[in-house]
Amino acid sequence: MNFTKLIAGALLISGLSACSSNTKFVTHIHEQNDTTFYLAYTDYTKGMMGLTSSFTANVRKCDVHPDKTVSCIEQADLNRLLNADNQQK
Repeated sequence: MNFTKLIAGALLISGLSACSSNTKFVTHIHEQNDTTFYLAYTDYTKGMMGLTSSFTANVRKCDVHPDKTVSCIEQADLNRLLNADNQQK
C-alpha cells in the first residue's frame, strides 16, 4: 500500500468528521493501480443523548495526481445499494 494514499485517505475522512455526533471509520482501502484507489468507510451517526444511532456504508473512488494531490468522488449508486435496508426504514 502506498503510504501517500493511506495518509490521504485518513486526512479525507478526518476532515469529514467535524460533527461530534458523527464518526467515520475507514474499513478498507483497495488499490486499483498506482494512481487510483477505492476507500470504503462506515459512517456512524449518534443521535441526541444516545437514543438513536445509524450506520451507513460508503465508497469513494480516489485519484492521486502527479503533484501528489488526491481527489475523491463518492460512488453514489454503489452507496445507495449498500444502504438499501437503511433507506426502507
